[in-house]
Amino acid sequence: METDNKLSRRKFLKDVARAGLGLAAGVVAADVLAACAPAASPTPAPTAAPAATSAPTAAPTVISTPKAALKVRMAIVPGSQTLWRYLAGKSEELFKPLGYDVEFINMTDEAAQRTAFLSGQIDVMTANVPVVPSLKEQAGPVQFFLPFAWAQEGYLWFVKKDSPIKTVEDMKGKKVAIFDLNHPGQAYWRALLLENYGLRLEKDFETIVSNNPGQAVDVGQADVGLTASWDWAKRKETGNYRAISTVADEWKKVAKDDVQIILGGALARTEWIQKNKKFVDDYIKIGYEALKLYKSNKEAFMKVVVEYTGNGTAPKYAPGQAEFIAWYLGLDANPPERVYLSQRDVEDHKKLFPMLYRCGYLKSEPSPQDIEAMFYLSSPKA
Repeated sequence: METDNKLSRRKFLKDVARAGLGLAAGVVAADVLAACAPAASPTPAPTAAPAATSAPTAAPTVISTPKAALKVRMAIVPGSQTLWRYLAGKSEELFKPLGYDVEFINMTDEAAQRTAFLSGQIDVMTANVPVVPSLKEQAGPVQFFLPFAWAQEGYLWFVKKDSPIKTVEDMKGKKVAIFDLNHPGQAYWRALLLENYGLRLEKDFETIVSNNPGQAVDVGQADVGLTASWDWAKRKETGNYRAISTVADEWKKVAKDDVQIILGGALARTEWIQKNKKFVDDYIKIGYEALKLYKSNKEAFMKVVVEYTGNGTAPKYAPGQAEFIAWYLGLDANPPERVYLSQRDVEDHKKLFPMLYRCGYLKSEPSPQDIEAMFYLSSPKA
């Protein structure tokens, strides 16, 4: 090994690497040792040669490559939802051990999230349920599979506390600040105004469109504003505003009972769900365990929720505000089992989705069979 006409161990390894032979480490090591060993002395031939036998071939050393983690990109607007904040805040310990690399993305508006989903920039969209049939009209088959919120209150109309407006009927003809007409959360109200009052949002009110309708009420541009949990939590705390009506109030008139309709959660293309069924099932189970923790140890759960910042992309909330949002989103009223979609959830949307067509939110009316296919049922029993 020390003479010039023999390879050094180091030089041989370098030559192998440069050649790009891709040999397994164990095989390379064996060959190196053989190449570097001193030449063996000649062995005298035996007087009687034994019968020839084929020498066994050593099995090559196989090095297993760790399976790459499944990359999942999930988004929401605006990152205020309680279960989302908990799961995002604990993602490293909840998802990584199961082999998932999950990215939680907080986006600024519904239109941007919709565009990202349609263009394939995100895999899972977290939004209000009316977006499911709406997306199907553009993206093909999609399924809703994991609820994050239920209508304890839901999107609501509010006024300043000294306003003369007391009821939904009083709002007719008034200046109302709303989200864009295609906003999926506002879709509940487009449907419910027509169903319960015979009113159309775009015809029977003077509408002011804004990403934050409450601001128009603050400055006197609007008499009434439509808002969601992330804004109402702060307004209610001041005592300067009062609610006129909520999605929960109006849905009870349609459903004829007190079971809260789902407000929002996770959805994806049906093809993606079928391809990644294990992740979907695991995600639902993680959501179930998270809601169980909320029920059994709310202090520990809410600590994660309050501390979650999304690297500066999620809204900040004081503990009291965060607790109100959790209540507002139905986490107190609904058992953990409700994260598993049941036939009852489908039946609720067999009522709602045709209403969305009648009010103009949907371009075509989905059939009962279409609606069935839009939900990934995971309940142990219907």
